[in-house]
Amino acid sequence: MPFSSSRAQDRDVGARHLASVAIFVAGCASASGNPQDLAAPVIVYDLSNPYDFSIPIADLSGDLAGDMGNGICPSGTIPPSVNTLYAGDTTAGPNLASDTRTGWTTEPDHALLFVAPKAGSYLVSMTSTNQVGNDCGAILRAYGTANNGAFYTESSCPTPGMVAAIDGAYAATPGGTTTTISLSNAQHVLMWVSCSGLKTITYDLKVQFQ
Repeated sequence: MPFSSSRAQDRDVGARHLASVAIFVAGCASASGNPQDLAAPVIVYDLSNPYDFSIPIADLSGDLAGDMGNGICPSGTIPPSVNTLYAGDTTAGPNLASDTRTGWTTEPDHALLFVAPKAGSYLVSMTSTNQVGNDCGAILRAYGTANNGAFYTESSCPTPGMVAAIDGAYAATPGGTTTTISLSNAQHVLMWVSCSGLKTITYDLKVQFQ
């Protein structure tokens, strides 16, 4: 009997406790009585499994026109996923690099860092909403003897207020130029984006595991 009485008393106390918690939570959730006063849900991108080949290309850059005018290099980071893109606009950006091979002079530039999430081959491509052809594009490596030089990294960034002189050819352009590159796990590649002829470009730079 004492054991049974104790169990019954515990259940009664527990029930009253749960009821008070439920009332407290309900009161907090509807303090004003208006559902629209509740906070909007926060969208969280799940990259917990970045090696799943089935995940779609996802734009996680959040870049808008003119948000890179501070002259910092690298000026952005391409999300480290096997299928990803960077949405950018060089308008109002700083002049970070010049390249006589592609005709870059004083145009605004982007310098985007990509860190490979795993070893393998990656296809780099580009589309644009305001440029066609091959007057704009992405440079990934020094030209070497046939665009086969070393990949650019953060070490090629200019010091603040300066302009880096690079010598590379386009690896990706809105005109359809694409390049497949082999990267080791966690390898760093700095991808320069700019135009010749004092143009600017709104672009999606895609990096896809092959």
